[in-house]
Amino acid sequence: MITLVVVLITAIVTLFVNLVKPSASRMVAQLGLVAALGTCFYDHGHSYEDPTKMLYFTQTSTMFSALVIFITLIIIGMSEFGMKYAGKNRGDVYGLMLFSVCGAIILFSFSNLLMLFLGVEILSIPLYVLAGSNKENLASNESALKYYLQGAFATGILLFGMALVYGASGSFAFGNESGTDITAYQIFNGGGLTMFNIGVMMMMFGMGFKIAAAPFHFWSADVYEGAPDLVTAFMATVVKTAGIAAMALFMISIGFFNTTWITSLAVMAALSLVIGNFSALKQMSFKRTMAYSSISHAGYLLIGLTVNDPMIIPPLYFYLIAYTISTIILMIGMNWVAGHRDSHDFNAFHGLAKKHPILAGVMAVAMLSMAGLPPLAGFFGKYFMFEEAIRHAATQKMGGLWWLVVIGAINSVVSIYYYFRVIIAMFFTPELEGNEIPSMPKINSIILVILTIGLILAPFFLSTIFSTLFNK
Repeated sequence: MITLVVVLITAIVTLFVNLVKPSASRMVAQLGLVAALGTCFYDHGHSYEDPTKMLYFTQTSTMFSALVIFITLIIIGMSEFGMKYAGKNRGDVYGLMLFSVCGAIILFSFSNLLMLFLGVEILSIPLYVLAGSNKENLASNESALKYYLQGAFATGILLFGMALVYGASGSFAFGNESGTDITAYQIFNGGGLTMFNIGVMMMMFGMGFKIAAAPFHFWSADVYEGAPDLVTAFMATVVKTAGIAAMALFMISIGFFNTTWITSLAVMAALSLVIGNFSALKQMSFKRTMAYSSISHAGYLLIGLTVNDPMIIPPLYFYLIAYTISTIILMIGMNWVAGHRDSHDFNAFHGLAKKHPILAGVMAVAMLSMAGLPPLAGFFGKYFMFEEAIRHAATQKMGGLWWLVVIGAINSVVSIYYYFRVIIAMFFTPELEGNEIPSMPKINSIILVILTIGLILAPFFLSTIFSTLFNK
């Protein structure tokens, strides 16, 4: 609760500081996020339910909050070049990001469907503005319009699903001890009536839009491409983390799993893997490739959700750590190169390693982690998803979702091709004539190197990470 209040106050103060001294807005936002991160460590291991019983702050919600705050801190801290388009209004961009983080924190902590809806809207509405924040760029304006229109439809589907769930169960709450909530309805009605099941599926579809899962992914490539680079990085990391965590919290909390729900999640996962990876193969733009890569990673995360077991939370968290850190490294590197070459095509990265070996090196490691090659963190993230799905399948009479693990493994191999295209461009292709790329500021390079070292070393400290974060 303290973390949410700190981020909210920081967002408001940042907006007002921007009116007085725009150059100080980034520092204010960073200090506020550092304070919020400190409150996460202070609250770690303590659970708190607000008096209205609509928000429940647990150890798990605190750790997810810490992750999105840390990622936002990195994005804002390294945004001096990436936010030049905003000019004196960059404080507004920071403020909107912080408001969106407030929505993410609510999605990690809701125990009532009303708060789920509010969290989704608080997360999304600032993003509609952020996607079009580069007002001089027509592509940015187009991305904002597409995101807003399709987001409105997704919200309608989500709300309709909530209405059906409430109509069947008579409650918006779940996990309470009153015995009159959604969880109790599930228990006493053997899995719920048709209206309830359809409502849950519609809620899954509405949340599927937020994480860019197929077949609700059509907006993502155009929006990711048109939005400013660091806004795209924010959407691909913070928003996906919030959406996945919210889906996991809801599905696990309402009780046992209906076969129809798990089949729908499995189909969404399979479609996301196939469409995301095979669409990325034919892209010539680095940014659009990352957009389809994001869709495929939504598929891997959904494989974990099909298990519907609280034990999936630590592996899910580790996967999100590996994915978000790799994405941040690639997006910041892309922003630096594309911003000076005025192009997001693969050609802009030709010969990068010759003059900027550190930048090319950290991007290469991040690419290999995204592809899931050992011994990097991305490999273990995928391994945990597959392991949990196989373990769950072994306990099912009908064999479970073995086929989904096979599809995931095949697509992991397919993804290596388009991830290696960037590595080949950076290390094995002669540099094209064009605008010179200056050296990245030393502090930014140091941060990227530290994040890259984390991708390499994290797998060697898995037991320590899990025991520290989740007391397991």
